[in-house]
Amino acid sequence: MIRLVSGSEYKARKAWSWNGTQLIASQDHSLELVWRYTAGPETTPYGFGSTGSTGSTGSTGSTGTTGTTGTTGTTGTTSGSGGAMIVTKAAGLVVPAIGTTGSTSGGSGSTGSTTGGTGGTTGGGGGGGCSAFTYTQGQIYNYVYVDAPTGGPSVGIGTNPGSTPGTTIGSNTYIQNADGANQMCSLLTPGNNVAVEWHTSGTLVGGTFKFHLITFTVTQGSNDQVNWTNCNVQVQDTPYLVTVAKSPCNVTSVDSRLAYGDGDTPPADANTSPRPINFSGNLYKGGAFVGNMGPGNSQSDRSGTARVLIYPGTLPTQTTPYAMVIASLLHTGDPIYADADLLVGAYCPTTTDTYLLPAAGAPTISTVVWANQWESIHPTPTWIPNSGSYSTIPISLTTLLGTQSTATGSAIGDYASFPLTAVYDNPNYNAQGVITSYSTVAAIPATFSQGICIASANELAYQANGTSIFHWLMSQNYPTAGLAYPYNDAQPRLWIVTGTGLN
Repeated sequence: MIRLVSGSEYKARKAWSWNGTQLIASQDHSLELVWRYTAGPETTPYGFGSTGSTGSTGSTGSTGTTGTTGTTGTTGTTSGSGGAMIVTKAAGLVVPAIGTTGSTSGGSGSTGSTTGGTGGTTGGGGGGGCSAFTYTQGQIYNYVYVDAPTGGPSVGIGTNPGSTPGTTIGSNTYIQNADGANQMCSLLTPGNNVAVEWHTSGTLVGGTFKFHLITFTVTQGSNDQVNWTNCNVQVQDTPYLVTVAKSPCNVTSVDSRLAYGDGDTPPADANTSPRPINFSGNLYKGGAFVGNMGPGNSQSDRSGTARVLIYPGTLPTQTTPYAMVIASLLHTGDPIYADADLLVGAYCPTTTDTYLLPAAGAPTISTVVWANQWESIHPTPTWIPNSGSYSTIPISLTTLLGTQSTATGSAIGDYASFPLTAVYDNPNYNAQGVITSYSTVAAIPATFSQGICIASANELAYQANGTSIFHWLMSQNYPTAGLAYPYNDAQPRLWIVTGTGLN
């Protein structure tokens, strides 16, 4: 099964393509889309790790104390997808020098002799086909390549194809010459991924490209069951139209502090009672922020617990179902006195949340504060299959990296991405409780178009321990005129992908 499983935006990402004579690489602003060839049922979404994702509770210790909670599974990484191959994008693909059934243009080979004819100008040699061998076996190889439309962003493969492409089907690389319109493709093997880069220098916009699935059905022949030769090859090129839409969002933050004024201004009357603050017009350090500021921090920062609220607004009209939705915000830094990596999750309120628009009395982005934010959001770091709700369970997790960090995650000055689609396999049981089959689930929270919350996945622990970890993200309010890339393309957005056609 081949399916789109994840996506992320990067300030700079390497993409490989073919210029007609050689492989070339570019380092561009990119929306990376990851397709996966599943080797079997996968009950955990890509990125959550295959084991330990639910964190089991420890057994009771010998002294009678409760065991510790199991750790969350490590984040999955993009597996290598093999090398590249070059194929033509034209119809009527030809595999020369193999010989399928001995074409009539194959000279004496047309009679199907065991040694094959000398071949005509179209490469009919090997006319004997597979009948020349005592034993035969079948192999199937799947490759992908991508076509970009004229104008707009480019599209390429994000996997390093290695050395000069080879000439053998089933190897990491392959060249097929037909009409000279060659494209670079990647071998996709069970259990591995292929990353497609929708990329350009500077500002990235939406558009459409073709995702091609090339299937080589190969029959191999042998007389000793040791040395095998490709004796018949059938080629199928199936293109799928993929649409990428960029939909701007508005964001604001809420935090648990009580203050005597608004976010950026002193109070008119210092004798008034402290109150929650609305930060929708805040510009400081990007305008949005997330994390926890414990009371013991060295700067006496009283921000408390903070979350980012995303209001998607009007989404683009689509004629086909969404295949993937990705929220993306530019990461702008963290304070030196609360510098550390921060694991954050994307959560969505329930459909019955009192404060979810358009419910009567629900706050807007200019009126929301900590006291009237979405009440159903209770962040945890644990993903649970079949949870049915993403108000507590994260739909995705991302690590915001601190100033000194060397770990993997969203670095300062790069985009922090939150896939809002969890793709996994759901077991089906019979009456005896035995798994009989699996159904593919592509779960998108029902309320994502109304609101998305970015919060610390370990929020409760940070509050209990007085931990200070804080990060800033760019809001729509920050003045970007005259700023260099990527800050001039920092409007919070959703990337909406439709039309992949694969399952």
